Amino acid sequence: MNHTLSPQLADLREYAQHTRRELHKIPEYSGQEFKTSQYCRSQMEDFGYRVTSYEGFTGFIADKISTPHCLWLPSVPIWMALKWQI
Repeated sequence: MNHTLSPQLADLREYAQHTRRELHKIPEYSGQEFKTSQYCRSQMEDFGYRVTSYEGFTGFIADKISTPHCLWLPSVPIWMALKWQI
């Protein structure tokens, strides 16, 4: 049985591992994750989402702006550009 990941999934795994490491560099108390929220908003904007933030809150809303050249996996954009963003 072949357990080799497709190139797209390997890229996604690499990106997820990178993101996890970056997030763990930002220790914040529960409910006060302002830097973590900013990191996540920035990532969403890089993937083409329109982000609406609310001053004083860590939550935000991200609406996807469609781009026909992206490959989608359950609401997670993966594209070879992932390697370029890391």
